[in-house]
Amino acid sequence: MIPLYEISTKSRLPEAIRIHPRTTVLSQGEIVLGGSPWRMSRIPDQFRMVIRRLAAGEVVPVDELNAKIALELIDRGLVLPRYAEEFAGECTIIIPAYENPTQLDKCLQALGKRHIVIVVDDASVNAQSIREVCNRHGVQLVVNKTNLGPGGTRNRGLAEVTTEFVAFLDSDCIAEASAIDTLLEFMNEQRLAIVAPRVMPERAATIIDRFERTDSALDMGATPELVRPGAHLGYVPSAALVARRAALGDQPFDPNLRTGEDVDAVWRITEAGWLVRFEPSVRVHHASRRSLRELLARRMQYGLSSRELSARYPANLVPARVTPSSLLIGTAIAVRKPTLAVLATVVTAAVVARKVRQLPEPSSLTARLTSLSLRSDTRAAGSLLRREWWPVGAACLALAPKSQVARVGVVLMLAPVLADWRSRRSTLDPLTYSALRLLADAAYGTGVIAGAVSSRNSDALRPRLRMTRRHTRWPDRKNW
Repeated sequence: MIPLYEISTKSRLPEAIRIHPRTTVLSQGEIVLGGSPWRMSRIPDQFRMVIRRLAAGEVVPVDELNAKIALELIDRGLVLPRYAEEFAGECTIIIPAYENPTQLDKCLQALGKRHIVIVVDDASVNAQSIREVCNRHGVQLVVNKTNLGPGGTRNRGLAEVTTEFVAFLDSDCIAEASAIDTLLEFMNEQRLAIVAPRVMPERAATIIDRFERTDSALDMGATPELVRPGAHLGYVPSAALVARRAALGDQPFDPNLRTGEDVDAVWRITEAGWLVRFEPSVRVHHASRRSLRELLARRMQYGLSSRELSARYPANLVPARVTPSSLLIGTAIAVRKPTLAVLATVVTAAVVARKVRQLPEPSSLTARLTSLSLRSDTRAAGSLLRREWWPVGAACLALAPKSQVARVGVVLMLAPVLADWRSRRSTLDPLTYSALRLLADAAYGTGVIAGAVSSRNSDALRPRLRMTRRHTRWPDRKNW
């Protein structure tokens, strides 16, 4: 990766920056919590005024005087950049298609004729219907002789692209040309390789549709993110995205991966030094799953992708990371040892306090960091019991009436689910939402377990101990 501070600030600077919604500024701008991935940063004196302005909600203009601090903040994921809206560049839209000409027709109808469109038919049995739809809309059609899967099909279309930018859009997605135009504006950020919109299911009235409206595997949420392994958002789905052609290479999607090819592509691109962003202000709609069986089968396929991804990126695909102290606190509560739980909490706070004793407001900072750590570990443990370790979670549900340990497990599993039900404003009742969420998570976990067994590699099932939170001091560079 090219260090951000070595890139010329004369290339193309953002017009302005604003603070990321999850960035927390403490001690008059000296301490900043957040970023992608999360860390605690101590800010040098000369940059704290910019930080204080951002914390006050200002959109701070970027000029030659604050350019390097702005770029550093962008690279850490602590702020969001705003670039000029004017954009000059051509884009080709690639649509991989397999059967379902009706959905393809809707997709092309929404796009209109503003951009070059290439449809790649992945050896559909109903190939003539696909051809008729493409002819009716006047778009280029490329036909695979054999079925290559989504990754190989996107690569095949990419080989036909001569424009500077390319958009990938699944045939069961509905995106207007204006959505592509808005995403292209983000490409004024020259290190940006990919920007992805929010992909949301189409509105419908069935229970499965209503569940997916708040818990779709393709919906990455409502907050813009800098996407990186280990960050709050580790990947974006390839169902809809805009990319810089020069950043992709000839085969950005591994044709050997039938699922998880988008995760693999994003991780390789970020490893090469490019940035990837998720921008939820732009929305694309995706056809909902039609049945519970289809929903669970798809989640299981996503889980199976961990077989290859874990072998390639063992450090990235970890089911849970927890601190030893959180593990001890949870165990003490489970075996009804409240004194031990309190003692472990005190020790945890003491360890944190020792690390931050030379920082401003150490007591307040200790309380905040300890709380964040325990909250993060609790959610991670609940996710593990619902997904990769779902048989253990199922046992907790069955044994809860008789076992204190099982009841603690049930609380870990269900508390985050109910919090999500409330925050996402699901139209389902909490019981139905929780049941569907447990089934969907268990289906994903079943795929992970099956992949681990078939590959004889348990990395995707093994949680790791997290010894410390990240604490980084700002780079001290003489030319700043």
